[in-house]
Amino acid sequence: MDVRQKVLEQITEAEVVDLTQQLVRIKSYFGVPNVETAVAELINSYLKAEGIDSEVKEIFDGRSNVYGELTGE
Repeated sequence: MDVRQKVLEQITEAEVVDLTQQLVRIKSYFGVPNVETAVAELINSYLKAEGIDSEVKEIFDGRSNVYGELTGE
């Protein structure tokens, strides 16, 4: 079984829709304080809730990236 299939077996359509709705609700466009940081924090909290090691690192003022790591074979 390939990785894609393994992932699809672990997530439901409802989870994808819920996460997408949460992401769309976050104001993350130019002119909003901390631009993308709230998006990065939401993704980070989602990954952590799923047991995935992750962290948020600010790259520029208000602009952050999320780094996650899945360990395995």
